[in-house]
Amino acid sequence: MDKTETETGAVAKALSFIVSTVVTCQQRGGYSLEEAVSIHAATTYFGTKVRTTDEDGRIGTQHLTFLVRMLEKSQSLGKLSLEEAWMAYNAIQIFSQKKSGDGTDDAA
Repeated sequence: MDKTETETGAVAKALSFIVSTVVTCQQRGGYSLEEAVSIHAATTYFGTKVRTTDEDGRIGTQHLTFLVRMLEKSQSLGKLSLEEAWMAYNAIQIFSQKKSGDGTDDAA
């Protein structure tokens, strides 16, 4: 239970970082108008506490995948500082590990 709470906290922090960094990069002029509209939809989705559980996982995954793509674009355009890029990489890894391992630890 304590491990689950720790993992949940790490996921929440990673998601918060990804969302806030994408918003910051939008302010730096990193995205097109169409991308900005999709960013708004994704940030609104993650900012909403009440969601239907039927499609929640699929839609959430789509929004997260889009935001990760936007971070990758920001990095390629030089919109991220070195520290932001490192933190973005680590945040993305949290979701990659969760997706591939789904709760299991890599022992070594």
